[in-house]
Amino acid sequence: MHCDILIPTYKNPKMLNDLVISILRNQGLLRKIIIINNGTDPIDQMFKNDRIEVLNPNENLGWEGGLKLGLAKSTAPFVVFMNDDTLVPISSAFWLEDMIRIFEDPKVGACGPISNCVAGLQNIFYNPPVEPTEVSYLIGFCVLVRRSALDEVGGIDDTLPGGDDFDLSIRLRKAGYKCVIQPKTFIYHHGFVTGTKVHGGPKDPNGWNSIEMTDRTNQGLIRKHGFKEFLFTARGIISKSDSSIPPDSEGDLVRSFVEGERILELGVGAQKTVDRAIGLDIVPKGELMEGLGGQFSSIADFTCDVSRCLPFADQTADCIIARHILEHCIDVVSTLKEWRRVLKPFGKLIIAVPNQELLNTIPLNPQHVHAFTPKSLYNLLTLCRFEVEDWHDSGNKISFVCVANKIPVEEKVYA
Repeated sequence: MHCDILIPTYKNPKMLNDLVISILRNQGLLRKIIIINNGTDPIDQMFKNDRIEVLNPNENLGWEGGLKLGLAKSTAPFVVFMNDDTLVPISSAFWLEDMIRIFEDPKVGACGPISNCVAGLQNIFYNPPVEPTEVSYLIGFCVLVRRSALDEVGGIDDTLPGGDDFDLSIRLRKAGYKCVIQPKTFIYHHGFVTGTKVHGGPKDPNGWNSIEMTDRTNQGLIRKHGFKEFLFTARGIISKSDSSIPPDSEGDLVRSFVEGERILELGVGAQKTVDRAIGLDIVPKGELMEGLGGQFSSIADFTCDVSRCLPFADQTADCIIARHILEHCIDVVSTLKEWRRVLKPFGKLIIAVPNQELLNTIPLNPQHVHAFTPKSLYNLLTLCRFEVEDWHDSGNKISFVCVANKIPVEEKVYA
């Protein structure tokens, strides 16, 4: 069970040298270090070791192109993709042994360490798991991959504008493989060194980790895999009970605010947030609709366009749940007035929408026509004679939940 370590590098000799030295402390499972020199400066003379091979393409192939070139030279059954600004600390001297042990499960396709500078559950500052844990994605700064699984899912995709690690994680999971964090392994990551050098920083137009770069990456992944797969992957966690269904932290939050007997759920789709709710959807009951993980049948109790007209008399609902509806509505003021019409005085409206403060939400779905922040939704609800109790982060890195009450006109007058 030997490994090749692939390290694309670009004009970063000091960190690259430190990394190689840290890797060579333990050569037990190491077959070869393959360095892909995307820069123009010669680095061959830096490394005098039979286990090190330097490839010089004489042009900057980028991260993905460098990996593809390295893979063409690799014959090991396992490969590590590694940034040149990482370091294996002495405390992780047996990092390869600890990570490759996870592959005793034949369904593991990739394994990643924890780090100081990484997104998601691998970050030491975000309470990573204490035991090996299956996740929906692994970040590619350092990831150990089963070569046969990589070849099975098509290798490296260098056509995307970014997000190759998200993309590979999705393809591995779709093929039935697991992506697993090994928390026993810590790899130090300086972070953003090459990206900033080549593209500029996050405040520069189109710079590394800039808004423009993030939007391009997200949109590319959504176009390839669909919004629901992207959303599921971004959550990071795989449910232990059913890996096809992500934990619904947003739903749990919504349920905690539901009150009353007569509850309407708008855009109910294939699953109600609250079992006793009356479900409304534009797709009639029993008809197939797209859902997370495939096609499901609508369970709507009433068929209607919930943005236009609800089939209920005035002041007949105690509570209305509207999860990811408002961002699809053209005339949001008219929609909110219609929802208000059906609510009883002081009835509760619970809205969940994507949070524009977390990411650019319009491109997430071709049907999105509005974006919201907690402040903008507060202003909109106030204008429509609702009193906002509070807003809450959903915990899914995408949305927030706003809770508001209908204020009778005679109780409060708005200019």
